[in-house]
Amino acid sequence: VAAERTRAAGELTKAHYAKDHDDPHREEVLATTVVPADHTFTTRATLDLGDRLVTLLHPGRGHTAGDLVVHVPDADAVLAGDLVEESAPPVLGPDSYPLEWPGSLQVVADLLTDDTVVVPGHGAVVDRAFVVDQQAMLGLVADTIRELVAAQVPEADALPSATWPWPDDVLATAVSRGYEHLTR
Repeated sequence: VAAERTRAAGELTKAHYAKDHDDPHREEVLATTVVPADHTFTTRATLDLGDRLVTLLHPGRGHTAGDLVVHVPDADAVLAGDLVEESAPPVLGPDSYPLEWPGSLQVVADLLTDDTVVVPGHGAVVDRAFVVDQQAMLGLVADTIRELVAAQVPEADALPSATWPWPDDVLATAVSRGYEHLTR
């Protein structure tokens, strides 16, 4: 089942790129063969690449339920995917977990030194300070949602009732998801 999902996701990605004739990566993506994973893991897996070890880590839910981080200890690098976004505020979309994202970023931050190179899902390379700052802002969002729900502020009034780190259009879905998760 997982292999079928991976293949289907790869084909969806290729279909997207096939339509976008201006994307500089179009031909490269269309020529890529999607190879589904043949091993799965829950939290952590170490791969021996011959000349180095890399760790695959699922730090918890955040941007999606399946966020994955690649830690390359001997290069002091972490490929963080969309758990870290530099070019704009994090995408708190319909498949995000705004109440859990700060904790997942804490797991990532715990891997980092002051010299670690962090490759985000979007934008330029960042450092530990950036990750910690983004975690704090996501923590503020999560804490604010929890406080509003505890105070019985209706979801429709949540955005104008608090001070948020990002514009309302960025946070509308996060607030909705947070309310949904807390009021089940």
